[in-house]
Order: sequence, then C-alpha cells, then structure tokens
Amino acid sequence: PDPARIDAIVARVAGWIALARRPVAQRRLALVLSTYPGKAHAMAHAVGLDALASTTALLADLANAGYAVAPPGDLARRLGHETLAFPLAAYRAALAQLPPAL
Repeated sequence: PDPARIDAIVARVAGWIALARRPVAQRRLALVLSTYPGKAHAMAHAVGLDALASTTALLADLANAGYAVAPPGDLARRLGHETLAFPLAAYRAALAQLPPAL
C-alpha cells in the first residue's frame, strides 16, 4: 500500500461524508458549459444535446430538490451577454496555490 494514496482516498471519502451532512441549500455547485471562442452558434455546445434546455431543466430539478439556485431566465441571452472576468493577476495567485506536482 502507498500511504500517500491511502491518505488521498481517506481525504476524498471524508469530503464526501462532510458534503452529505451539509444541508442541500448550503452546498455550492458549479455547472460548466463549453463554448468555442468566436463561434456564437456553438454556445454550450454538446453533440446531440440541447445543452441550454438541459441546463434549464437541471437547474429546475436542483431547485425542486432544495438547492439554492435561481431560475436562469433567458439562458441563451444571459450566456451570450454576461461575462465573468478573472484578472490575470488573480489567476496567477490562484495558480500559485496549487501543489507544485500539478
């Protein structure tokens, strides 16, 4: 047995247990949709899926399950016009926090 791998597995299991004990409304979720730069028609692109309709349905299901999510409204318009800025300095600071092995 590799002690480092055992520790990693124990930490992961402990994380899942802690998450299961946290009230649903206090859990933080992220939904990542891929979009190819410069191709507006490829917004939230997923082969064979209507990613925007699926995302809207998923958010509704999460809200019904007690998660603290808001209805997306016109998701296509919002994704096409709202942006999230992550300044290079903040990115570099976050990157510096990662273990060197990564």
